[in-house]
Amino acid sequence: MTEKSQGIKSAPVVWGLIFGGTFVVGGLVALMIKYGDPQGIPDHDQTPTADLPGPLERPGEDYIASSACRECHQNEHASWHRSYHRQMTQRASPDSVKAPFDGEVVTSGNRSYRMFREGERFFVEGVDVDWEFSNYEYVPDINAVVDPPIAKQEIVMTTGSHHMQQYWIESSKGRELNNLPVVYHIAEDKWMPRESSFMEPPEGARHFKVWNVHCIACHSVGGRPKHNNLNQSLYSEVVEFGIACEACHGPGRAHVEMHRLAKSSGKPVSNDPIVNPESLPKEQSAQVCGQCHSVFDEYDRFAFMDRGFSFRPGKGKLEDERHVLSWDHPHFREDTMARNYFWNDGTVRVGGREYCGLTASPCFHSGEMTCLSCHSLHNSDPNDQLAPRMDGNEACLQCHEDLRSRISEHTHHSADSTGSLCYNCHMPHTSYALFKAIRSHRIVSPSVRLGADRPNACNQCHGDRKISWTADYLEKWYGQKPERPDGETDDASVARTVLNLLKGNAAQRAVAAWTVGWRPMRDTSGPAWQAPFLAPLLNDPYPTVRFVASRSLRTLPGFEDFDYDFMGADVHRADAVDRVIETWSGRFRSPQPDMPELLIRDGRLDLARWNAIRSKRDDSPVYLPE
Repeated sequence: MTEKSQGIKSAPVVWGLIFGGTFVVGGLVALMIKYGDPQGIPDHDQTPTADLPGPLERPGEDYIASSACRECHQNEHASWHRSYHRQMTQRASPDSVKAPFDGEVVTSGNRSYRMFREGERFFVEGVDVDWEFSNYEYVPDINAVVDPPIAKQEIVMTTGSHHMQQYWIESSKGRELNNLPVVYHIAEDKWMPRESSFMEPPEGARHFKVWNVHCIACHSVGGRPKHNNLNQSLYSEVVEFGIACEACHGPGRAHVEMHRLAKSSGKPVSNDPIVNPESLPKEQSAQVCGQCHSVFDEYDRFAFMDRGFSFRPGKGKLEDERHVLSWDHPHFREDTMARNYFWNDGTVRVGGREYCGLTASPCFHSGEMTCLSCHSLHNSDPNDQLAPRMDGNEACLQCHEDLRSRISEHTHHSADSTGSLCYNCHMPHTSYALFKAIRSHRIVSPSVRLGADRPNACNQCHGDRKISWTADYLEKWYGQKPERPDGETDDASVARTVLNLLKGNAAQRAVAAWTVGWRPMRDTSGPAWQAPFLAPLLNDPYPTVRFVASRSLRTLPGFEDFDYDFMGADVHRADAVDRVIETWSGRFRSPQPDMPELLIRDGRLDLARWNAIRSKRDDSPVYLPE
C-alpha cells in the first residue's frame, strides 16, 4: 500500500503544521468559482477554477472568501496579504514559484528531473511522477527499473514561500495532487531531494505525499478531500488556498449579509457571528491557532476524507473531532510515530506545534496567556508575526511586572545580556524544523534531569560547560536539588553540548549543531572551540544534520568559505571532516592549555577521547514529522 492509499484507507495520519513555524510557509491563490448571491454579496473577484487542475476553490456553505473582507477591512486585508500564511499554497505562476526552473537537472532517489519553464508555465521532465507514486510499493525495487516511463509534467501548485518550496503535479485520479520528490531551499538557492530535507532515518523510503490528504486541513481554508470510494479518487474542494481570513475568524457570509442589511436599513448589527480570536476565552483563542499548530489525529477518518474537519473558530472544542496529542495522551501512549514529536520530558520537539508547548505551560494553565499574548497577525513583521515589543522581555513583563526592576537579581546575569532575556532561559530553542532549532513555546524553568534528553537552556549559551556546572548554579541560585551525574569522570566531565554533538541522537545532534552557530553561544562561550565537534557531523548519516552543521561551521572564524556539499559523495564528506580538524589544529587551538570539558589538553584536541565518545553515538531511528 502506498503512502497515498495509507492516508485514505488504513492507519490514521498524525497531523501538524510544518512551517513557520514550523515548515515552509506560503499562500492564497485568488482564483475562485463564481457564485450567484441574492443578498448582493459580491462574487469572488478572480477567475473560475473548474477548468484548472487541482482542488476546486469553491466558498460554499457559510464561507465567502477573503476578497469579500477587503471592502471593509482594507488594512487588515493588506497585512494578511503580506503574510506567509497567505502564501502557504498557491497555484504555480511566475509570482508564486521561487525556484529558477532554468533547465537544471535535479536528482532524487537515483532519478533525474529536469526543471524548466515555458513562458509562464513550469514543468518537470523525467520519470513519470504519477507512475512512480502509484507503483513504488508494489515494485520490489522501483529504483532498479531500467526503463521507467518518462513524462513531461506541469507543476500546478506550490507549498511554501518563506524557507522551502514544494511542488505538486496533478495525478490521474480526480483532482489529486502528488508531490515532486525534490524541494527548493530558498535562502540557499538550492534544489534538494525531498527525503534529504526532513529529519528521518537515512534508510527510509522516498517521500510521496498527497496534498489532498496530508496538507489540505492546514494549508487551505475549509478543505474537503471528497474521497470517492468507487474509484479511489479525490475530487477535493477548498474555500481558499492558503491560510486566509475565515481560517481564524470563521465563515463570513452571515457577517457580510448582516452588515450590508444594517447599512441599507440603518439598524445596528446585533449578535454578529464573526469571531475575533482576541475576544475569545483563552482556551478557545488558543485553539484557533491550535487547529493547525498542534499534533492531532481525527476521530473519524472516513468523515474527514469526505467532509474535512468541522472545527470553526469560537465554536466548540478541538477535542470534539480529534485527539490533540500530548506526551501522556492515552490514545498515543504506545504509538511510536506519535512519540517522535516529544522529548522524553513531554516537551514538543517538532517545530510548528506551538500549541502543544503553550498548553503544557503554567502561564497558560494558571494565567491568561494565549498565542495572541505575544503574536499579532495584522500588526507585525511577517517573519515571526510578533506584536510590537514582544521580541524582548516585555513579552513576559506584561504579566510579571514585579520582575521589571530586578531583572539581574532574578537572572544573576547582567540586565543587558542574553542571559537576562526571559525566553532564553524559560523557552529555549529545543524544537527542530526547517533545518534549525526553534523555541518550543513550552514555558518552564531551567532544570537538570539526568534522564532528560531535551537540551538544557543554560548549556545553550554556556556550550563549553558540563552539566554538573549547570546543576551547581541552579542549586546555588534557585535552590534546585537536581539529579546529578555520578562523579566527575568519563563523559560526565565533558561539556553537555559536546556530548550532544558527538554522541547524541539525531535530534540532539541537529539542535546542538544549530546552537553552536547561534550568536549568543558564540558570544558567551567563544567561537574558537566548536569546529572539531561540528566536524564529524559533516559525515553524519542524516542529511539534515549535515546541512545544519555546515551552516553553523561557516559562522566560525576561518570557516566562512569552507568548501562542502552536504549531498556530496561519501569521500567528499569524509575528507571534509579531516580538513576541519586539520584547519582547526593549525590555526584555532584554544589559548588555554588545558580544557578537559572541551577535550582540549595542552592546546590540542584529545583525539582518543573524541573518538571514544563518538563511538557511543545514539543511532536509534529519529523521525521528526514536520
